[in-house]
Amino acid sequence: MLAFYCFIALGFETFARDRALDRVTFLTRLGWERAAALHPLLIVFAYLAFMLTSLFGVAFSVIWPVFLTLPFAVLEVVLLRNVSLGAKPNWKLLRASALTVFGLAVYFLMFTLWLR
Repeated sequence: MLAFYCFIALGFETFARDRALDRVTFLTRLGWERAAALHPLLIVFAYLAFMLTSLFGVAFSVIWPVFLTLPFAVLEVVLLRNVSLGAKPNWKLLRASALTVFGLAVYFLMFTLWLR
């Protein structure tokens, strides 16, 4: 889910150009309105899925470092919400926060699993 929402967030920067050139991408098929509504839901479900893994036998000591990326995820939700409301987009910060959340979550999981 984290990779999917990262993919959606990164597609917003080129959405207008892709639409003007009739490129068929996931974001142009979905539409920016639906993608902007789907984006925060994916983030919430991703972190809920991490919380629920402890019910399925994964120790919370393995999962807790992923929650260190939560402030960056909140920042990304705020940035994308501002873009959908018509504010001037800060593409560099949006791209950096999307890649940070995904990259750090994967890194923290792999590092924790390596240490255990």
